[in-house]
Amino acid sequence: MRLRYLVPMMAGGIAVSLTGPIPAGAAAPSTAVGGVRRACTIVGTAGSDRLRGTSGNDVICGRGGNDTIDGAGGNDVIDGGAGNDNVKGGTGSDLITGGTGNDLITGGIGSDLITGGDGNDLVTGGDGNDRIELGSGDDRATGDAGDDRIDGGAGDDRLNGGPGADYLEGGAGINTCLRDATDTSPATSCSDLKAPVLHTGTAAWADAATGDNATARTLRLRMRVTDDRAGVRFAMLRYSNGPTEVRFVSQALLSGTTTDGVHEFRATVPAFAPAGEYRPVGAVAEDRVNRLTTAADLTALPSFTVTGASDLTAPAADVSSVRWVTPTTLDNSTAHPLRLRMRVTDDRAGVGSGYVIVSGNNDGPAIYLKQPHLVSGTATDGVWEFSGSMPASAAPGEWMVNSIELTDRVGRESSASATEVALTVTGVADVADPVADLSSARWMTPRTLDNGADRAVRLRVRLTDDLSGIRLPNNWTLALSPVDDPSAGAYMSTMRLISGTATDGVWEFSGTLEASSPAGVWHVRAFSFHDGVGHATYLTDVDQIPTFTVTEPRG
Repeated sequence: MRLRYLVPMMAGGIAVSLTGPIPAGAAAPSTAVGGVRRACTIVGTAGSDRLRGTSGNDVICGRGGNDTIDGAGGNDVIDGGAGNDNVKGGTGSDLITGGTGNDLITGGIGSDLITGGDGNDLVTGGDGNDRIELGSGDDRATGDAGDDRIDGGAGDDRLNGGPGADYLEGGAGINTCLRDATDTSPATSCSDLKAPVLHTGTAAWADAATGDNATARTLRLRMRVTDDRAGVRFAMLRYSNGPTEVRFVSQALLSGTTTDGVHEFRATVPAFAPAGEYRPVGAVAEDRVNRLTTAADLTALPSFTVTGASDLTAPAADVSSVRWVTPTTLDNSTAHPLRLRMRVTDDRAGVGSGYVIVSGNNDGPAIYLKQPHLVSGTATDGVWEFSGSMPASAAPGEWMVNSIELTDRVGRESSASATEVALTVTGVADVADPVADLSSARWMTPRTLDNGADRAVRLRVRLTDDLSGIRLPNNWTLALSPVDDPSAGAYMSTMRLISGTATDGVWEFSGTLEASSPAGVWHVRAFSFHDGVGHATYLTDVDQIPTFTVTEPRG
């Protein structure tokens, strides 16, 4: 058998194509492009070669290196092999694969079958009815003239059919599909449509499922999680034996992809956790376009067991020790810091967290003292300080320590009160909830957006309040969703004052509509804001604010 075999001979730094028999002892090179094993007729080396076909039907194999390959005429089979290759099919209906690497592939004239392989490839079909199948990586593909079919495969791809009745399939990832009126693929063929799926039947422990609680220990569970396109962003499993809950959060993708992979969930089981069997009580997963699932077969998840001496009681506040460190008479013309101390004991695990609720002798908002820190003693018997702030314009009158909420390190909870430990507030009160003038609401970004990339969304609206004014930060303020699909959404969690004052001003809310969000009409599903003393307004399905439309990109 004679073929053109590119031997590793260099002339002036350029590989030279020689014609001759296969070297003695060398296996005949072949390729399986197109699903059929074929012997190579033009063969490269492990280096960066320049290969050109004939006017006939060639089988060109680049092998390793960053090759430049031109099929020229004929119905060629071209395999770029490993490396960042530049491949041109030329005229004819060619079968082309770039192989591994970041390849530049042009099909040329003819109805070509092109596979990108692994890597971030740039593929152009050229004239003809081409089929382009992209592999893993963030690829870009253009069909050009003809009725093309392009499949993005894994990765965040950008697909453009070009002229003709094209079919675009985004595949896994957050994809951009540029369509025109003649394309035949549905508007949803590049959109994420489903929430992730937790395959609980695949779950297995990576560590011993029975352990002693003398010290805290980390447990790892491995499980398959899938999503249709965007990919999993967050997943969590909740286990409990009654008094204590242990939460396992996905910390690593061990194998596969974010659309179909095995995740490792990890949790710390605290020292002195109650002995016994812990069973699953809940599961949740969210993808990159905020679709959330809580549906899972919990009976398929394995349990784990804790042995050893248990923490048996919840932490206890010594109510007689509760005292204010800061002044107890406050004028509400300005805000005042608050600090409260008390002795807290626990049998084994020690105090883990807590907060104190201070409320006035009215139905107004309460004050929360958080950020507990140990002033003296130990976590099982010590003096703790809780801190917060009494806002300006708080209701005048007596404020009492209405609730002391404590949790120890294994999750046991207790509640107490010390209503005799009081504060006195004087001054003029803010008594009304803040108000949104919904007739003033207007979008500062276009009301038609394509989902081909992350899109900024900004809305302005006038807010008023009687005295204390709108307070920042708000944890989240606007929730958006398709009118007919509340399971998808976006959040506008940033707000800033554009004009006016905190008591009467125009505020701008901003956020991001993530790429691959569902096409359709979107509205404000929820709108929340509050004033300086904690009066809150919460609106749902806010029809008075104009809707906007999300579309698939057009070419």
